[in-house]
Amino acid sequence: MIRRRGLLASFVATVVFVLVVALAAQAQPPSPTLSISLEPSSRAELADLLTARLTAPEGGPISEARIVFWIRSELFGERYAFVGESPTDSSGVARLPFVPHQDTYEVRATFDGDEVWGSVETIRQIEFSPSRVIRYEPTDPTQLGSLRFVMPRIMGIVVGLIWAALLALAFFTLRSIKRLGSIPDGGGADR
Repeated sequence: MIRRRGLLASFVATVVFVLVVALAAQAQPPSPTLSISLEPSSRAELADLLTARLTAPEGGPISEARIVFWIRSELFGERYAFVGESPTDSSGVARLPFVPHQDTYEVRATFDGDEVWGSVETIRQIEFSPSRVIRYEPTDPTQLGSLRFVMPRIMGIVVGLIWAALLALAFFTLRSIKRLGSIPDGGGADR
């Protein structure tokens, strides 16, 4: 009797496990396709557009989906830096204005998924026309370039004067206390 119950319990556990695995496999939403491209601006004063097209497995566009754009950065270590996000339009395309500061970027676009579609991400190397790249010019962040060679000396003098003032204050304070008789003369003998 006990043996039958054990067999029955293991059979029920196996059936429940198989059903849970089958339901979990069916519950996974299908993954769409995501592709990245560059849409150059036709006007020099406008930014180029990073575009990402989100399509269903059968090829139809997915609208009103949030696409997040990232670029590979080496600032503070190698990582992907957030650039911005944009919703897809009725044709499944998300557009984000982008002003390049170098010729090539590794762009990553992500879609986190929703109740209908699974998550997807893609990475692509994007090259910009050299005429569209705006180069950073190195500047002095302190805006004191002309004082660069004088500033350490001036700061040294200021710090020295502060220390001299503190030592003079301590000296004159101790001298005044001694004159008032609070500190005994020589050898520590009381008067």
